[in-house]
Amino acid sequence: MDDPEANDKDVKVKALDEDDIALLKTYGLGPYSDRIKSAEADVKRIAKEVNDICGIKESDTGLAPPSRWDLVSDKQAMQEEQPLQARGPPAHCGKPSRRCSRRSRSRERPAARSC
Repeated sequence: MDDPEANDKDVKVKALDEDDIALLKTYGLGPYSDRIKSAEADVKRIAKEVNDICGIKESDTGLAPPSRWDLVSDKQAMQEEQPLQARGPPAHCGKPSRRCSRRSRSRERPAARSC
């Protein structure tokens, strides 16, 4: 049998000329590709200009920049708020409740369904 690698070594590779390269670059492009790329570049440029003018720096944490924090009023708001309190178990835990229409019929087996 012939060795495929030996056959590949004998074949001379022809270099691509400029016309072939241009054809490969345009392969798969639609009629509006250049206009779309130009519009996308314009949108990025204008968005950057707007952010520069506004002084906004995007943050992946969602927090405002430290220069816009108001720690004094935040601390005052935390002191004025009532602390959260936990309530009792929900009605569907097996204990009868007036609000729950699916009460457990047996005390040994609590209801498995939610209300």
